[in-house]
Parts: sequence; structure tokens; C-alpha cells
Amino acid sequence: MSKTIQFGGIRLSVPEGWEDTTEEVESAEKPFTLTKRDGVGALQFTIALYRRGPKPEFSSATLLHMVEDFGEKHGLGAPADQATDDGELSLAAATYRNEGEFIRVWYVSDGWNVATVTYVSAVGAEDLEIDECEDIVRSVRFEDSRLKL
Repeated sequence: MSKTIQFGGIRLSVPEGWEDTTEEVESAEKPFTLTKRDGVGALQFTIALYRRGPKPEFSSATLLHMVEDFGEKHGLGAPADQATDDGELSLAAATYRNEGEFIRVWYVSDGWNVATVTYVSAVGAEDLEIDECEDIVRSVRFEDSRLKL
């Protein structure tokens, strides 16, 4: 059984047991955060909604470049398990293993808006949640934020 959650201009489907734990994040930015009761990791979302101007270019190839830039910017090392998809939602993802942490990074877009999603757990623990995280990320749908002229 799953439930629909809406925040920051997106909605997504979350399996039973996953909860909004954003207020527990010890960061000034407080990205929207989901964790599973008695879970092993955290799934965090950063959303950029289109407001106006030329239509952005968010193909899966562009998103994959963004994933790789994320890894470089954060000093995560070489990406593994890279994946792309050009469906209703363009998607690119890669996995990093750095200093005992498993980090999966996704960039998803509807062609106008983009979200960065990260999942972090201890290396070796990720198998307990990564499939559900993948389903959650693929369920992302953006609300229409484009200006109506």
C-alpha cells in the first residue's frame, strides 16, 4: 500500500513505512527528507521549478552530466551503476561509494522542472531500501509551475 505526498511543487507515491522527517534534518537548508521507520538511510529532494524564460534542456543525457557534476563537486569519486531513462519523466542516476557511505543520486525532469534526489546509507545496508527509493523517485510528478500568460 502506498500514499501520495505533495511538497515543493511535486507529488510522489511513497510505500507504507516511509515518513516525512524533514524537521529532524540538522541542516540550515532542510531539504525535504523521507526516511523509513526503523530504516537505514535517508532520501532527500531538492526541487527547481521553472518560472519563465526559454525552455530548459533536460534530456537524460543532460541530467546524467548533472549527476556526474554532482559527484565531482562533492568529491565522491567515480560514479557506478549509471542509468538513464527518457519516459514521461527524464531520469539519470549514478551510485557513489565514499568513506563508508552508499550514495545514489538521481536527477529527474519533466522537461521544464528538475529535482535532485539523493539516498544515503551505510555501504552494505542499501539493499534494504534502494528498490523502494527507486520506485519513489520514478513516481515523481511535477505540478505545472509555468507562468500562464
